[in-house]
Amino acid sequence: MKKIPFRKSLLATALVLSISLTSCKNETTPADSKEVAEEQNEAVVDDAKEELNEVEDNSQVYIDAAEFDLTQKELAVLAQKRAVSPDIKALAKKIADGHDTSLKELADATKDKGIAVPTTLTENGKKEVEALNKEKGQNFDVEYIDKAITSHRDAIQKFQNEASKAKNPEVKAWLDKKVVELQGHFDMINDLIAKSRK
Repeated sequence: MKKIPFRKSLLATALVLSISLTSCKNETTPADSKEVAEEQNEAVVDDAKEELNEVEDNSQVYIDAAEFDLTQKELAVLAQKRAVSPDIKALAKKIADGHDTSLKELADATKDKGIAVPTTLTENGKKEVEALNKEKGQNFDVEYIDKAITSHRDAIQKFQNEASKAKNPEVKAWLDKKVVELQGHFDMINDLIAKSRK
C-alpha cells in the first residue's frame, strides 16, 4: 500500500469537508415555527390596535356630540323661559327640539356599539347655562344669540373635519347628517339676526 503524505491527506479532507459544507448552505432550512407564529401574531396585534384606535376616535366624536347637544338643548330651554323677544323664544323652541331629536338618534347610534355617552349636562355645559342665566332682559337675548351662533358655527366646522377623517362609513354618514342639521340651526339664527337688523 502506498503511503499518502500527511499534508496531502489533510488537504484532501479539507476539500471534501468544504464541498459538503457548501452543498449544505445551498439547501433551504425550514423557518422556525416560533418565529413564523410571532410574525403572524404581530400582524394581528397591529390590526387590532388600528381597530381600537378607530373605535376610540369614533367614541370621542359621539361623546363630543352628546355634550354639544345637551348644552345647546339646555341653553335653548332657558331661552324659551327667559328671552324677551318672542322670535328668540320661538327659535329656541326649534333648537331645543332639534337637539332633543339629535340626542335620541345619538343614543340609537351608540347603543348597539356599546359606546357610552353623557346623558346629563356636563360640567362645561353647566357653566355655560349658569353664565347665560345671570343675564337679564335684552342682554340675555343678545348673549343667547351670540352663544348659539358661535357654538353652532364651531360645531359645524368640527364635525365636518371629523367626517372628512372618518374611516367608518356609518360614522361618516352620521356626521354628515349632523352637519346638515346644525347648518339648519345656524341658518335660522342668521335669519333672525338679519330680521332684527331691519
